[in-house]
Amino acid sequence: MATNQPEFNVATKLAPLPQRQSDSGGSSRRIIKGIAIVVLLVIVAALVYTAIHARDQFSANEAVSEFCTAEVQGDYTKAYALLSKQSQQQISLDQLKRNAQDANLASCSTTTFFGFLDVNGNTTRVPVSIGTAASSTSDVVQSDGTAVLVRESGGWRIDAQHSDMSSLFTATSN
Repeated sequence: MATNQPEFNVATKLAPLPQRQSDSGGSSRRIIKGIAIVVLLVIVAALVYTAIHARDQFSANEAVSEFCTAEVQGDYTKAYALLSKQSQQQISLDQLKRNAQDANLASCSTTTFFGFLDVNGNTTRVPVSIGTAASSTSDVVQSDGTAVLVRESGGWRIDAQHSDMSSLFTATSN
């Protein structure tokens, strides 16, 4: 019986299957792009964190600088407004004024360079240099202290109780 189908013969050579070409170059590029995207995201996150942290440090330094300037210039109402609520309950505006006058406050400034504050949640510490004039001479005596700040009312406020700026917060005798 004759059929029109070709006979299958094992000895007949079949055409080779097409070889899949290696796409190692394309997959390498995808891996490199993926790594680049991850690195870029890490850099962006680090910049955002640094910007937020730097703003915190700047505003803490600014609060102490404003306090110092107000104290030296005799603007005790402004200085008092920069104290924390707890500090304002412990010291009156009149007492703050008397303390600054008794200490013969001549200068007050922060001694921190930008970027070196350790902000720990809602507190931070700012180094301060305080200059007081000796009552018998015109010599100014410098002393170092630390202003402890608490985050309160949307900004940084000085915590007088924990700050090492005793000449401004406790009565002194010359």
